[in-house]
Amino acid sequence: MKFNEITLLDITELANMYIETFNSPPWNDEWTIENASKRLHQMIHCEDFYGIKAYQEEGLKSYNSMVMMGKEL
Repeated sequence: MKFNEITLLDITELANMYIETFNSPPWNDEWTIENASKRLHQMIHCEDFYGIKAYQEEGLKSYNSMVMMGKEL
């Protein structure tokens, strides 16, 4: 598995995963590419944001993000 930091260039790919995940059970939300992209854009622009994405040969497998409050990265 390969890990990379999340950047703004990843928003579309991550938004598609976000939609696939949260529009499915148990959440059954109604995310669109527009509002999922907007939400991810907001997260990435939070002060002290740090996110990673995990890839295998087949493509993106997972991502995780966090905001480190009061700590240097």
